Amino acid sequence: FGNAPKACQIAYTITGRPASVLNTCAQGLLGVLAVATSRFHASAVFELLQQPIIARRFGIGNAELEAIHAWIQDAGIRWGINSQHRHELGLPAVDRHSFSDGLDRLFMGYAQPASAAVPLLGRLPAGNPEGSEALALGSLSEFVRQLERLHGDLAQPKLPAGWRQTLLGVLDTFIEPAGDEIEDERQIKAHIHELHTNMTHGGIGQPLAVDVVRTALQGLLDDPTRGGVPGGTVTFATMTSLRHLPYRLVCVLGLSD
Repeated sequence: FGNAPKACQIAYTITGRPASVLNTCAQGLLGVLAVATSRFHASAVFELLQQPIIARRFGIGNAELEAIHAWIQDAGIRWGINSQHRHELGLPAVDRHSFSDGLDRLFMGYAQPASAAVPLLGRLPAGNPEGSEALALGSLSEFVRQLERLHGDLAQPKLPAGWRQTLLGVLDTFIEPAGDEIEDERQIKAHIHELHTNMTHGGIGQPLAVDVVRTALQGLLDDPTRGGVPGGTVTFATMTSLRHLPYRLVCVLGLSD
């Protein structure tokens, strides 16, 4: 199989493994949904940017990631979009140590000389980004802005057609596949359309909350009964993937265990 010389390899596929773990686009999509509905912890937001399929969309490379990590720490960003976001969570509407506060300080650090030590509008500059680093700072700002926009969108329950549009929009906004990831994107889009079909055929006539839709999508991705469809190759699969499927030959491994 995969370890044989190329001329001797037997074509094969492995099914039954959770797509939410193996499919890079699915990982990115589910990660974005999780962060956009969370408290926006700085570590979680930065972990999203560390996914190449997301960083690529915003033009962020390894050097930019190192700079962004240092800026987040220097600006004192801890959690929360802004004071309004914290108020939504039933907490004091304080802007300090949020992404809004930290980005303001970073832009001040870019606009003011490094020697500036006098607070402006109650804030001190941070990070001291300069020159071409402004591009990375702009990319970070755009990434957070898109997460904030998505946060507001996900807060609104939607009918199945609305959720299909939102989920496809998340892919377009946050995901940029390359190479084999293009097939991953095709698969996750097919799952989104399948989810919409399932909800429509189920007779759902009232808006659904994001938690319901996210759980249903992940269940669809990780369904162990899918994937064992004959396709001209040897298919390795769990027994549950083989129910009612027309294979001419089935070899069962591990019975002696």
